[in-house]
Amino acid sequence: MSGRRGHGEGSIYQRDRDGRWVAVLDLGFQDGKRRRATVTGKTRREAAERLKLITKANDDGEIVVPSKVVLRTFMHRWLDEVVDPSDLADGTKSFYRTQAIKHIIPSIGDVPLTKLGLADIDRLLSIKRGEGLSARSVQAIHATLRRSLKQAVRWGLIRSNPAVYAEVPTPRRDQSKVHSLDRESIVRLLRAAEGERLEALLVLLIMLGLRKGEALALRWSRVDLDSGVLTIDCSIYRKKGVGMTLKETKTRHSVRSLSLPEQCAMLLRQHKRQQIAERLLAGPYWEDHDLVFCTPNGQAVDLKVPNLLLHDLCDRVGIPRERVHNLRHSAATTAGEVAQGDLGMVKNMLGHSSITVTIDMYRHILPESQQRLGKAIGDYYRQGAG
Repeated sequence: MSGRRGHGEGSIYQRDRDGRWVAVLDLGFQDGKRRRATVTGKTRREAAERLKLITKANDDGEIVVPSKVVLRTFMHRWLDEVVDPSDLADGTKSFYRTQAIKHIIPSIGDVPLTKLGLADIDRLLSIKRGEGLSARSVQAIHATLRRSLKQAVRWGLIRSNPAVYAEVPTPRRDQSKVHSLDRESIVRLLRAAEGERLEALLVLLIMLGLRKGEALALRWSRVDLDSGVLTIDCSIYRKKGVGMTLKETKTRHSVRSLSLPEQCAMLLRQHKRQQIAERLLAGPYWEDHDLVFCTPNGQAVDLKVPNLLLHDLCDRVGIPRERVHNLRHSAATTAGEVAQGDLGMVKNMLGHSSITVTIDMYRHILPESQQRLGKAIGDYYRQGAG
């Protein structure tokens, strides 16, 4: 039998100069020239797997000459075959599609995938900054491109991800929007909320710094009023065509058990009695989802409701309207002061993935903590000298 390979077949060999394995797919003749697609891998198995991918793509008519495949073609395939079928939240899928279709493809979509370089990515980011997009928006565009090109590397379509090396602007927080409320404002809000149907919700947001999605996903089975402990393991989000839906928490670090302040426990007991009365009144129309905070017929509360409640309370007490997330910042500040600057305790309460996140988001806690630390160190050596 002849050892010659026909069109559509591949070969694998180890390269002498660096020891990498090379897989070559014969694409036949085009315009009088033999075309081949080449992928590499650290091992023979890795090269063989990548060869299978590009062979399938070629058989499906998607890759005729790899060097001619432009970014737009690849990104549409990535969205359709990777993003859409994934377990990502609908909002995340929509986010990636928006960044790709609205920003990336119109700017650099015609660049051949194998020729896409750092200069092209820098040009994309420069264009978007020139259009007046915020640093956070430019960062989102870059994150989408970087993730998609990571898949291109996995498929063996490109050797490395050029987006990794791009310099991305760092978003600056608008301190007029992101801040803690002072103690007087918090006390006034708590007084104004007395007797409100969702008073317990507001108090949990203020005292424990829960994310509003976590608070609205809280279930009675996760609340132990006898021991005064609640467990956070879910969040709630709006799913297109379905409505409010429970999902796992933001990260594994977000799963946590928290000790309830006495006031929270008392209000939750009152809230539970009120809910039992609403359940009896609703009768057969009650929907039992075990939710602590729900509508008068048991359905999940919309994510807009905490904002509306807080805005109404701010109007009543005569302070500027606040974002619900600023209650989380306020809880962090209070926790930092009560824990005498122990940011590890603050991190655990808030469910941050690392202490770096806590330090970065709540730098306003640090000055007083550093002063206390400096004083403690001075006292330590002063006592030793005496």
